[in-house]
Order: sequence, then structure tokens, then C-alpha cells
Amino acid sequence: MELAKKLQTAQFESAKIGFAYINGLKSGHYNLSTAVAELFDNSEDAGATKIFFETSGLSKNIDELVIADNGKGMTYEELEGSFKLGLTRNRSSKELGKFGFGGTVSMFTIAATKITLTRGRNGSFARKYDMRDIEANDSWGTTPLVWQSWMDEYLNRFIDDDRGGTVIILRDLEDSFSKVKSNICKSIENHCSIVFGEKINAGELEFFVNGSKVTGYDPLHWYTGAEQVLAQTIEVSGSKALIRLADLTNVSPREMHSSYSNMQAACGGYIYRNGRLIKGRVTRLADGTFSQFFPRHAQFRKIRWAIYFDGDLDDVMKVSFDKTNVNPSQSFLDKVASQIMPDVKAVSKATMSRSKKSDKDVKDVNEAAESLLRNKSKKRTYSIEKSNDGNPEISNLKIVVTSPENNGSSPHAEKIPDVQTIEEGFGSLSEPFLMLKNPNQLESKWLLKFNLDHRFISAFWTNGSSDHREVLKVLALATCLSNLEIPDDQNVDILDYRGKVSRNLIQATPEITKR
Repeated sequence: MELAKKLQTAQFESAKIGFAYINGLKSGHYNLSTAVAELFDNSEDAGATKIFFETSGLSKNIDELVIADNGKGMTYEELEGSFKLGLTRNRSSKELGKFGFGGTVSMFTIAATKITLTRGRNGSFARKYDMRDIEANDSWGTTPLVWQSWMDEYLNRFIDDDRGGTVIILRDLEDSFSKVKSNICKSIENHCSIVFGEKINAGELEFFVNGSKVTGYDPLHWYTGAEQVLAQTIEVSGSKALIRLADLTNVSPREMHSSYSNMQAACGGYIYRNGRLIKGRVTRLADGTFSQFFPRHAQFRKIRWAIYFDGDLDDVMKVSFDKTNVNPSQSFLDKVASQIMPDVKAVSKATMSRSKKSDKDVKDVNEAAESLLRNKSKKRTYSIEKSNDGNPEISNLKIVVTSPENNGSSPHAEKIPDVQTIEEGFGSLSEPFLMLKNPNQLESKWLLKFNLDHRFISAFWTNGSSDHREVLKVLALATCLSNLEIPDDQNVDILDYRGKVSRNLIQATPEITKR
């Protein structure tokens, strides 16, 4: 009876979190890169524009890691709360932080001691956790630190005196990762480049690893030649998500990130939460959750899609606590797939068609190169003249090849048959012009084809004046002839060069049109 009365009046009692539980969290899903990325998230949420990662110690046995930012810093209460496991506070849907424990729990895998130094609007404060203290007290807890001069030295290495900021020092490093300096730096730099690439390329954040600035990777290659096939906003549960689809046909392999240089392995989808990459290389066979999408196959290697959402859709996307995975609802994926897949199939079909045509073009160009270079013991120069003979309905040009044998006297002119210019449409992503051997040698030896679907050709050939056309003929012939005159033993990727010419002309079109 007495016990029943006590139970009726019982109130909530706080329980301790013991050392065994804390120690067990070391075996979570975090590794060095994903753990440090949690601290980067917190820095961005604090308004940082620059984030630093540095190592200290011998190059083959690093004993200290430092993460610093130029954010607004924290008050005493905010610093204390940052060490609370699963801190509940009001969060903006635009923040990268989500669960309130990543900045601390992720560190258990990395270091037995974490010291946080912060300079905020109300002064400078410091606090730490130490696994030795936690084990001795068999309870989770942290220790406030008295501010000392060495703490100012750490802050001032990264942050101007008149600015706020935070420095996190990790010591007593665990054995969960390599202590070799080069391995650590490469891991962090690659992770930053890929995960925060969108923010780096947009100019929102700068990352420095041991003083070296990190270059952001753009999986969909918006800035390096990809064609945007789709950019569609959809509404889900009252919030919006952006869907993008890109065709990477015109992207040079040299633009690829080293970790993503295999185009087939890197194809698929990329999912971003507030501009931070959560999951990449999503394909049907690689992840059964995304069964509505295409598999990892050579047919789709140059196609990539992306979903961009913010915290309002967290319930729909179900982001994992370490921010490396999502488990979106089937209705959401169905909606995205219905937007993406029709265009994916169209781009894939066009890619296969271009591939077959490209193989033939390469063969024709190689044959032409062999013909022109067969007698290349002496350098020759080219000039272009109009032809008055031939079919008046076909625009003809003559290429006059001048050899220097006569040392400036009347040059010997070797006349090559007319080059006929032909108008065709062979895709907006294909080259602006091609020079091929004419199957009918009675008409001309060469065909100079202008691609009417190409943006540059459309602007200055289809819609250009006669002067524009004459200039384009000269430009096209000069470019094509330069390809043919490259020596056989010179290490030049002709297709890569031709692709760059095409992309440069596309990018230059609006600028030239304005003039």
C-alpha cells in the first residue's frame, strides 16, 4: 500500500548516462571525414564564411587536429549547450545541423579530448570533455575552462581580433583512422570538395586544409560545360524541392574530380540538403530504394540528376543522423522519377546516336589527317580563296597550300579540290562544324558541315549576315585544318580539344551578341 502511494506521487527523475554507453558510441557510423563534417556544419550555421582544418605533430604521427571558423562565436550558455547530447533548440529549416548531437557524439570516434574555444559577443569562453574524467565519474559531463593566453594564440591564428569565431582542438586521438598527415589531409580535402562543393562554387564558404584552399566539386558540372536538360520545382507536403537533370556529353574528363573520374561509376543522382551533399551516385541497382530510376550502365554514364531540399522536407527525406543517407517516401520518389525519366530516356537515346556518329567522324578525320600529313617533311601554310566555278547552288571554297621550297619566290600552289559547305542539324550538343572526306570525289574532296542546331552557328550562320558567314567559313576551316595538321606523335586528345572549342563558342555567343 505504501509503495502504491509513492508510485502515485512519483515525479520524473533524471538518470545518468554512464561511461559504458558513451564509450560504445565510438563504434557508430562516423569516420574521420563525416565526423569533422559535423563540425563544419556547425560552423556554417554560426555564419562562418571561412573554415580551417589543420594538423599538428609529426608527418607520420599526427597528435592534434584543429578546426576553426570565423563565425559569430557562442555565449557561455550556447557553449554549454553545444556539449549537451541531443540539444533541443529552435532551428531554421536552412541550417545544416539537425539532431543536436553530431558536433559532440561524432568526436567520440576521433578523440578522447575535445576542447572548444569561442569568442562571441559576450566574451571568450572555453569548455572540454575528457574521456578520463567521464570514466572516473561513470557519467557524461564536461568541464568549463579558465581562459588563458594560449587560447588567444589559437584563436588569433585563424580569426581577426575584432571578429568572433570558434576553435575546436582534438587531442588524444583514437586509433580509428590513419595518423599520417598526407592521408588525413587528402581525406578531409576530398570530403569537403564533394560534400560542400555546391557552397564552395556558389561563393558561400571557403575551406582551407593546412593552408591550402579547397576547390569545390560540381557533380552535375553546371560550371564546366554540362547542358541543363531539366530544372523543375515540385511541391511536396507544402514545401518545395528542386529537381535538376544534366547531360555531361560536353564535359572534359579533365574536369572530373579524381574520386569521380570514372563517369559510369559516378553517374546517377545527387541529393542535397540545404546545399550540402547527403547522398551521391544514386542508381537503381546500387540502391534498391531508388528503383524508379536508371541503373549504373554505360548507356547512362553521362547523365546525372539532383534533388535539392531544405529542412522543411526532413520528414519526407528521412536523413540519417550522420548525414550520409536518406530514405525518402515512395510517393516523393515517384513524383521525382515522373519528371526525370522521360528526359533521361531521350538524352540516353541521343547519346547512343551521337556515339555511333562520332565513331564514323573520327575515322573520317583520321583518314583525312593521314592524307594531308603524308608529305609533311616541309611546313606548309594555308590560305582560303573563293571558287568561281562549280555548282552555283553550293557554296564553294578553295584551299591553297603554299610550300616554302621557293624561298619567297613565286610560291608553288598545290590546289586541293573545292570544300563544299553543307548545312545540317546534328544536335545542340554536337560540334559546331566538321570537315569530312566527301564520298563523291567528283564534287569535292572535303565537306565542311555546319551544325544548325549549335547555338553559335544558329546565331551567326543561320541568323547572320553574309559577312558573318564568310568569317565563320574561315574560322571553321582554320579550326578543322589545325586538327588535321597535328603530328601523329604529338600527345593531343583531338576529341577533347574539339569539345572545348564547342563549349567556348557556346559560352561566347551571348557576349558577342551583346556587342
